[in-house]
Amino acid sequence: MRKFYPYSPFIFLLLLCSFLIDINKKPNLREEIPQQLEMEQGNFHQRIDQLQKDIQSDKSPKELKTSYLMLREAYKKIEVYLSYYENDLVRKKLNGTPLPYLEENTADGAILEPHGLQVIDELFGASFECSEKKNC
Repeated sequence: MRKFYPYSPFIFLLLLCSFLIDINKKPNLREEIPQQLEMEQGNFHQRIDQLQKDIQSDKSPKELKTSYLMLREAYKKIEVYLSYYENDLVRKKLNGTPLPYLEENTADGAILEPHGLQVIDELFGASFECSEKKNC
C-alpha cells in the first residue's frame, strides 16, 4: 500500500517557488561588472582630484592622510581589474615598489625613480613619524 505524506505537496510547492525565484533574480554579470568597474574607476579619479586639491590648499597632515586613505581604498576596489588588464601599468606607475628600478629592454639600463601609491605611503609614514617626534 502506498504511504501518503501530508506535507509533501507543500514541500513540492516550496521547492518549485524557490527554483523559480532564483531563475528570475539571476544577475547579468556581463552588464553589472563593467558598470561596477566604471563607477569605481570614477570614484578613484575623484579621490585623486580630492587629494591634489587638499595638497594644494595646505590641509593639515591628518586631513591629507584621511584623503589619501580614501584614495587607497578606492584603488583597492579596482586593483583586481587593473592588475589583470594592465599589469605593467600597475607595477610601474600605480602601486609599484618604492625603490628605483632598471628600465627593461633598453641598452643603456636607465634607472627609473619609483612612482605610485606605495611611494606616497612612505612619505606619509615619514611625515607622521616626524610630527610625532617633533625633532625633525
